[in-house]
Amino acid sequence: MGNGGNGSNGARDDWSVAVNRRSDARALVLLVGVWALVVGLVGLGGDFALNDDWAYAFTARHLLRTGQLRILDWAAPSLATHALWGAGVLGLFGDSYVVLRCGTLVWALSALFSTYGLARTAFPPRTAILVPLALAVSPWFVNLSFTYMTDVPWLALILAALLAFAHGLHPRAEEPPRAGLLALSGALLGAAATTRQIAIVTVPAFALALAFDARRRCGRGWLWPAVRSCLCFGVPAGLVFFPFYDWYTHVHGATQATRETVEKIRKVRPWFSYLLTLSVLHYAGLWLFPLALALFLKRRLGEAVTRGQALWAFALLGSFAVLRPILGPVLDPGNAKHFDHSGAAYHPLMPYLGNVFYLVGLGPPTVTDIYRDGDAPPLHAGLWLGVLLTVLSTAGGVVAAGFLVKALRRIRRAWSVDLRNTRERSATPDRSGATDDGEGQDHRRAMLRVLLLSFMGAYLLFQLCTSNSMFDRYILPFLPIVFWLGLDGAPRNLARAPVLACFLVSGIVSVAGTHEYLSWEGARDRAVRALLARGTPATDIDGGFEVNGPVFFEASRKRTGELLGENPYFWVQNARYQISMSPDRHPDCHAEARYPYWTWPGGGDPAVYVLDCGGGASPGGPAGN
Repeated sequence: MGNGGNGSNGARDDWSVAVNRRSDARALVLLVGVWALVVGLVGLGGDFALNDDWAYAFTARHLLRTGQLRILDWAAPSLATHALWGAGVLGLFGDSYVVLRCGTLVWALSALFSTYGLARTAFPPRTAILVPLALAVSPWFVNLSFTYMTDVPWLALILAALLAFAHGLHPRAEEPPRAGLLALSGALLGAAATTRQIAIVTVPAFALALAFDARRRCGRGWLWPAVRSCLCFGVPAGLVFFPFYDWYTHVHGATQATRETVEKIRKVRPWFSYLLTLSVLHYAGLWLFPLALALFLKRRLGEAVTRGQALWAFALLGSFAVLRPILGPVLDPGNAKHFDHSGAAYHPLMPYLGNVFYLVGLGPPTVTDIYRDGDAPPLHAGLWLGVLLTVLSTAGGVVAAGFLVKALRRIRRAWSVDLRNTRERSATPDRSGATDDGEGQDHRRAMLRVLLLSFMGAYLLFQLCTSNSMFDRYILPFLPIVFWLGLDGAPRNLARAPVLACFLVSGIVSVAGTHEYLSWEGARDRAVRALLARGTPATDIDGGFEVNGPVFFEASRKRTGELLGENPYFWVQNARYQISMSPDRHPDCHAEARYPYWTWPGGGDPAVYVLDCGGGASPGGPAGN
């Protein structure tokens, strides 16, 4: 594992590693098998919305029915590619959230294939397979793959763009990049930007990698070759994205969610950007914990991180984890509620962002009384689980800091090398036993370090500059990149058993948590359908975010001009019937029906309740067109 990608004889070919077709075929079959197992264990759920996908499904259905692209004001993504795909699968297989969910599962499998291909540009098959496996068993990827959210299709397009770009960099350092593959990479990035426009802000990362490539190949005369390569990449990206975006904003105008994002830029506080960065580092540590564990068991931590780096990283991440829930409301009392609804609300020593990863299972608990009262459904574990996860992410973050420093040092050496004037191509081993890319041993791998680090930097910078808060699903693209960089910095021949054991635990959590998420959402759906079947008006039901959105959002936005209207808790108040997970907290209501859902063994007997609160009709009114 680690830096064994060049083979024992140092030979290089179009993959940068020794080609082993049989091993690659086995790896791809393994990925299909693992993903089929995940899908089979989780199940497909029922015909109900999850998270924001009710708004995206509206666009796909409207496109299929009318041939016109219409994006609800709730939606901030550009959504065109996503809507085209959704309309296509709905037209072929019928109108159902299950059909849309299956379409996302196909995108998820393509993302795993692209991740493997990207890893194979640097590692042999037995090592490369670890990168897509890390993604396939992660809670964020599994949960979002079972929705019609934009995150997984967008990630699949981004990974495909990175893969095409990686192969566009010629394996022989003296050769220029392949223009056709650069153009393909740019077009794929443009397609990603028509799903979520944030992809376009990562173009400078690709340009920086091409500048590094030209600098190493051409020495002082690098500028024009770099410009030429950047045009090969950038022009297709711009031609795919900007004409669409210009047309849509001129014809329909930017959605209100997009306009509010622009407004948020003015309110960004540097201090919160710093705190969010530390949260992201904790995620990186959690993802890299399997490698950290393998290094620890082999007594090779010193090959990844120095004692000084470990001390400052531990002090930074550890103190943040302890002080965040204390200092957050103090530093920003007006935004204290943000902390109440993050993962830290349930376990103070969890420095995570929330939206997918909760200790109540996976996926946001979007029943109204949870958000209104700050009361979570029954937890699966006490404080100990939050503490354990934080310890793991801090330990992994220490090792991640060492990998980051090592990658930056290699990039600095790579910039100083002019391969055109360097005749000696043999590599000099560094302390970790890895080849020194500064001597030109593996040009493409060196450029990928530049690309992946700068990609994360550009993407994170945009997130930090546009809001004081962030959902954990926004940083999903970092997961395969972080693990790629971790393997790149790890020493050779690292034991795989601890890594695979961690993957098994993560897979169990991901599958069980997502199955529970679909189960309680299904229980809520049954409760709402039963009310509707007996003639209850939809306006008399407060079902929570995904239920209320299709009914109340359009009318509320037109009436108030706001995304959440007068009532921040999903557009409705004083509805007679409320869907609840905490009936005991509603003394003025009585539980009329109970709908149990599956939870983990030992998790009790949880259920979704229909409460009759005797209120009048909701003021929201029926939705618009």
